[in-house]
Amino acid sequence: MEVGDHFKVWSTHKRTLVTGWGRLRVGDRVFFNNGVFISCVHEIIIGSDVAIANDAYLTDSDSHGVEGRKVREAPIRIGDGAWIGARAVILPGVTIGRRALVAAGAVVTRDVPDDTLVGGNPARVIRELVYPEGVTRAWHDEPFPSV
Repeated sequence: MEVGDHFKVWSTHKRTLVTGWGRLRVGDRVFFNNGVFISCVHEIIIGSDVAIANDAYLTDSDSHGVEGRKVREAPIRIGDGAWIGARAVILPGVTIGRRALVAAGAVVTRDVPDDTLVGGNPARVIRELVYPEGVTRAWHDEPFPSV
């Protein structure tokens, strides 16, 4: 596991869990909320300035074969500035684009373009995101509350 600078895990009442023997790379200024679960047997790459909300699940493998089919393993990539909503599921082989937002509870089975909001099961594009010119504020600009 490779972790960049200013990686934060907020785990007050639920553990954040990383399992598997694959390559997990986490960029700078990444935040995991309570209960994030990552199953990495192949490769998961999380860019910088990414926030992953509570109970999100990322898996790069189907975990076991079914009726003679091989186990499917494929890398997951999450682009810089992306946000993954609470209880979202990111499945093998998916790339989440830069500054994309995955809505709470979404099940992502296909790639998500840059600057796009997706939601649903399976996740579909809800709309393109347009950021005002010059916006630089990010989640990590806010101070963490004292506990």
